[in-house]
Formats: sequence, structure tokens, C-alpha cells
Amino acid sequence: QLVSNIQSVDIYTSFKTSMSKLWTLWELVLIGEPILLLSPSSPPSYCSDAVLSLVSLISPLTYSGDFRPFFAIHDSEFKEYTTIEDDNKSIILGVTNPYFFKALQHWPHIVVIQNKNNKQNKSKPFGGTSKQNFRSKYKQRLQTNQSVIKQLIKKESTVSTAINNELLRRHFLSRTETFLIPLERYFTYLMPLKKEISVFKPPKLKKFNKKLFLKLLSQKGKITQTPKKQKEIQL
Repeated sequence: QLVSNIQSVDIYTSFKTSMSKLWTLWELVLIGEPILLLSPSSPPSYCSDAVLSLVSLISPLTYSGDFRPFFAIHDSEFKEYTTIEDDNKSIILGVTNPYFFKALQHWPHIVVIQNKNNKQNKSKPFGGTSKQNFRSKYKQRLQTNQSVIKQLIKKESTVSTAINNELLRRHFLSRTETFLIPLERYFTYLMPLKKEISVFKPPKLKKFNKKLFLKLLSQKGKITQTPKKQKEIQL
């Protein structure tokens, strides 16, 4: 199955069994953390769509890490990923074989999604209920938007699925754009003044200074002393 536009991938169908964890996953994808996505005994297309959903979650940003929508044991890089010890490597692996849960259990972030259409699929790698189908020590910085979850239509149909997907798309698009505002302001500061721009001499940008950027960001946060703003600065 070919996907002509990654934005057309259905987020809702992929994560309706793990909806409350979608906000944590958004943060993990945004900061480039390694994620193992396990969809036991599901068709490769279901697993692939879930990985593509994660990659597109931070739109309009383009995910700069490595991602494998369907990773198998016979893949040439199987040994490399089963022995990976560098938690800083940005990669998202999509797998359906439960063996990967044992082989890659050292990965810092593991999410299990269940295909409701597969009635024979009763796999619970973490045991217990579906609430335990996510393992990570990462502490979510921004709150889950319960208002968006409540707006989702529970009755299953083609129309309701499309509406739910569009609702999630718009929400995370807005969330990413809001996150980018301080960066855009700072990059504007790095740009040369209009009077310094000449067609004969290309202008030079100021170097990105991480300490200065975080300092300016903190100062912006002090203007509006809200817990939400402080969480954004932490992220």
C-alpha cells in the first residue's frame, strides 16, 4: 500500500486503544527519542500506518530521525538495533512479531497498540489491562487535552473516524505551531537588519546561542507566571 501524503494517515484508528498516551508520544517524537511500536499479530499495513502517524504527529515539522514502518527479524540491521545502547539515537521502529518485545526490552520507550479488528489478538506484553500498554520513564511535560478526547465520537463509522482524525490532526498541528513560536521569534532576532542586507554582499546570520535562547525564553515565561508556561520552557 502506497501513501501519497503522510498527512492522510489515520491517527485515530492507529491509536484509539492508546489515545491518552498520544500526548506523551507527541513529546517523544518532538525531542527525537527512540520509540519501539509493537502491534502484535497485526497486518504490516496496520503497524506501518501507526509509525507514519507518529512521524506526522509533529507536522508542520519534518521528523529528522530514522523510522521503519515495518521492521522484521530478517532485516539487515536487526543485530544493530537489538544491541543498541545509545538512548540518544532518534528512531521509530514498527514491529508485529512479539519476539521484539524481548529482544528490544532495553529500549527506553515502548508502546503497544492493539488492532481491534483482529479478534484473535489478545497479546498483552506488559500484562494487565490496556492502560499498561505503554512503558516509559519519561515524564510528560504538557498536560493531555481531555477536552479533545471528550470530543471524539465513540460510535464507529467511516464518517466518525474521519471526523476524529481531523480533530486530532488540527489539535496537534496547533500544538506544534505554538511550540515553535519562541523559536521563530529567536530566529528573527538572528536575522540581519534590513539596512545591512545587500545584493553585493550576502548577509551573515548571528550564531545560535543556546544559553541566550533559554534565557530569553525564561524571561518570556516570567511575564506570564503560569504552570503551563513553565512546562513549555522545560520541554
